[in-house]
Amino acid sequence: MGKQGSHMAQRAFPPYAPNSLQSHAVIDVALVLAGYAGSAWLAYTGELLPAAYATGLTTFGLIVNLLTNYPGGVIAKALPMRWHQFLEWISPAPFILAPWLLFPQSVFGTWLLTGIGIAVVLNTALTQKLKEAAEPAAS
Repeated sequence: MGKQGSHMAQRAFPPYAPNSLQSHAVIDVALVLAGYAGSAWLAYTGELLPAAYATGLTTFGLIVNLLTNYPGGVIAKALPMRWHQFLEWISPAPFILAPWLLFPQSVFGTWLLTGIGIAVVLNTALTQKLKEAAEPAAS
């Protein structure tokens, strides 16, 4: 990719730090994969309620990722990043609180979702849009 292509890519997505949008997307994909792998293990061990709950949350996360206007959004890019992050900020309730209330006997299920919930919040907390540098005043 030449200088023009690199410049265009920078214009498409504003700069974020300390976590870039690209690394945010990679972490999102890893969390979706972990959610589906954990769901499969829960189903295999006969914990069907935690498996179904984890599958539902993971599928919702996958849909949000695919629809977000960021490097991980490959379908519509219809969801602004600020809404993606808003959903991630409110995720502790379904990921952390609900499993402990719905199926506390599932040690793996509760800790799997608690871990994913914490990772989601940390991922979005570290992905902050940088403020644009002020243009120098013309003299």
